[in-house]
Amino acid sequence: MTTWRRRTARVLCALLEALQPLRSKNWARAISAEVDLIEDDHEAFGVAFGAAIGLIPTMLSALLFPSLRRLSVAVKGEGGVNPLSDNCHANPTCIAILCGIISVLLGLGYLWAAGATLHALIVNFVAMLLGIACLAMVKLTQSFWQHSVMATAVLAALLIITTLTGITVEGATRWVYVGPFSLQPSLILLPAMLLAFGRTVTPLTTVCVISATIAVASQPDRAMAAVALAGLLAIGLTQPNRFTLLALSAAAVALAYTSIVPENLPAVAHVDGVLFSALAVHPLAAIAVWLGSLLLIVPALVGEVSHRSAQPSHLAFGAIWAVTVLAAALGNYPTPVVGYGASAIIGYFLSIAALPREQALDLPVKVTTAEGKDDRGSTGTWMLAA
Repeated sequence: MTTWRRRTARVLCALLEALQPLRSKNWARAISAEVDLIEDDHEAFGVAFGAAIGLIPTMLSALLFPSLRRLSVAVKGEGGVNPLSDNCHANPTCIAILCGIISVLLGLGYLWAAGATLHALIVNFVAMLLGIACLAMVKLTQSFWQHSVMATAVLAALLIITTLTGITVEGATRWVYVGPFSLQPSLILLPAMLLAFGRTVTPLTTVCVISATIAVASQPDRAMAAVALAGLLAIGLTQPNRFTLLALSAAAVALAYTSIVPENLPAVAHVDGVLFSALAVHPLAAIAVWLGSLLLIVPALVGEVSHRSAQPSHLAFGAIWAVTVLAAALGNYPTPVVGYGASAIIGYFLSIAALPREQALDLPVKVTTAEGKDDRGSTGTWMLAA
């Protein structure tokens, strides 16, 4: 009888073969053949999982390098390259979705290796599907984010309601029950709210963000207060005005408050301290966790390079998730996406949806026609459609 480990190993091999660039497909096929020859299902899964971790960097480099190289050529105007040809742009949204999916899968591998229950694996996988569904609905309609004032207000109100009516454990009120599951709304809503605020900074959105930050600090939640400060700092650096400065000051006070309030929550297996406890499981499990955490900020790096008009949002996105990972490394806070827990997974994909649509990018490019003339049009600029 074929076990779930054997089936998972075959699925991993099929995905590797489908997603690898042409130069690496023979390696993927060889790994698939080797896995088929292994009789022990546990060992077969280990080989497939290890191969997946080893070949993920190759897949990512194949995805990112050509786009960034073409963009670099376009910016420098080298070789008379027409930037309109061959899809010469990196799409941060698509890359973010791919990075999120890979991070979840790496987290599932860690959870399996660490002996987590099948329930934990199912929860994380279903959370990924829900997150992608939320992202798709928001991206398809765009009506929610076109009115960023309303989005900021709604998300802030939900965070405040959580503080007032949420579940209290060891003095912390951070969770709500949705059926049999407990969710942490701050991990789901706060990143998206900060990105919505960055798109529309007004007196009303400033009041909403300050209120939500105070609510998060009142739970108390030191990690999410630090996330709010990091996101608002990124927004303040790119959009310096009295409103962002006021919100940033409130976040700094909120973090200072949480720093003096004791937190007595014990560490939860497979949720807290995963970045270090994975080392005790297996070196491959640790690599999976670290790589999955690193992938969370890759979309921000790509967005900074390829879409100058959306740099403030991508800078805030990177700061938010980098500090979320850092908080998990420094204290008993959920390890996002790669650890057990649906909230961070849903929140990551929802924050991708909160990123602005990629706009056409003006890049000065010298393009030589057959007659040897500079063919840049009347403005001397090519428009890179995102």
